[in-house]
Amino acid sequence: MMLYCNNQAALKLAQDNNYHTCTKHIDIHYHFICNVVEHRLIELQYCPTDDMTTDILTKALPHWKVMQYALGLGLCHPCGGVMELE
Repeated sequence: MMLYCNNQAALKLAQDNNYHTCTKHIDIHYHFICNVVEHRLIELQYCPTDDMTTDILTKALPHWKVMQYALGLGLCHPCGGVMELE
């Protein structure tokens, strides 16, 4: 399974086993993710913030980004607050 992430520090921490005391507050989560990545159950891949299509589900965005991401998800033509079929 591919997991896209726009946080390069989080990707490096999960992939390079680069744990140190400054990251102790994420101890349990860190070991879980490192274990899953090590066993190749998920693959981590960097995705720039501007290409993060799922932001439409989690953030308030300007109209042009809503249109871009809606089309990226394969939705019909966005118009106002609803999606319309053409």
